[in-house]
Amino acid sequence: MRRRAPTVMKPLANTKMDKQQPKRPDEQDLSRRGFLQSTFTTVGAAALLATQAAYGVTTPAAAQSVNGQKVLNDSRIDPARTAVLIMHYQNDIFKLIPGAVPVIKNTRALLSSARKNDLKVIFIRMGFSAGYPEVNPRNRSGMWLKSTGLFVNDQIHADVAPQSGEAIVTARRVNPFFGTELEILLETAGIDTLVMAGVQTTGVVLSGVSHASDADYRIFCVKDCCYDPDPVVHDHLVATGFTSRANCLSQAEMQAIIARA
Repeated sequence: MRRRAPTVMKPLANTKMDKQQPKRPDEQDLSRRGFLQSTFTTVGAAALLATQAAYGVTTPAAAQSVNGQKVLNDSRIDPARTAVLIMHYQNDIFKLIPGAVPVIKNTRALLSSARKNDLKVIFIRMGFSAGYPEVNPRNRSGMWLKSTGLFVNDQIHADVAPQSGEAIVTARRVNPFFGTELEILLETAGIDTLVMAGVQTTGVVLSGVSHASDADYRIFCVKDCCYDPDPVVHDHLVATGFTSRANCLSQAEMQAIIARA
């Protein structure tokens, strides 16, 4: 009678190894960066195509790919319908984020070009009343800002000071549109195109680009007039995250567009 071969038992899985291990801080950071990198790249392409079609953009050489769709970079602006938004360029921001100071030079150059060519300029600053009555305890960002004791009677940085007739919008939230008169000012002036500069990229710029895109504005995000303490996240946002919603370009490129408008 033939003997059966002995059954070989497979070792049990190591249950300790099977359990999901907590991520190290550096891994969590990379996951966050990966998420931000992919954010916004799946939306907005169709809307951008429609808007650019309305402006008669037909140059295939200017196209870029967004999730397989060809989106054209419309580099033409109408000065009468374009506004430059200078966001959170205020003293208390530069106290908290001193690394942002070097971008002021680029923004001064941008402002000079905008004013020379009669573009509307609007400043947005974060601000609260004494005692911070506008801060809701449920708002984590607002509570942190309150804890700093800053942003009460704060002013725009002197190196980019507003000129006569340039509006200053005070926002109580990071989103420059939420609860402010910004959209009314833009609509009243017939503005449909925004040139955006701000500190910081993951704050007011991210919120502003998102809202402006959903409100159907054409957007130019001037990447070297924006700053974030995390340069990797900043680079990912302006290189990939914003590109389905905005034309991301340098200050020098934006100046050239303004000059030939």
